[in-house]
Amino acid sequence: SSAAGYIGMKPAPLANVRTCVAANEKGPARALKIAFSGGAVMGLTVAAMGLLGLGTLFAFYSESASHKDHLPEILEGFAMGASLVALF
Repeated sequence: SSAAGYIGMKPAPLANVRTCVAANEKGPARALKIAFSGGAVMGLTVAAMGLLGLGTLFAFYSESASHKDHLPEILEGFAMGASLVALF
C-alpha cells in the first residue's frame, strides 16, 4: 500500500500543474481530462499491485500439493485483507 502510494504520488504534482495550466489556457473540459488522467495513475497502480500479489500467491501455493485443496480459501483471505485495507 505504501509502495502504491509512493508510485502514485510521484506524478501527482506534475498532473496538478498541468491541470492548472490547461484550465487557464484551454478551459475546464481539457483540465478535467488531464485531472482524471493524473488520478488514474494511482488507481491503476493499486489495482496492478493487487493483481501482482494475487498472482504471486496463486503461483506459490499452486505448486504445493498440500495447499491445493485450500487455495480458494487462501485467495479469498487475501482478497478480504485487501478490501479491509482499502476501507482505511
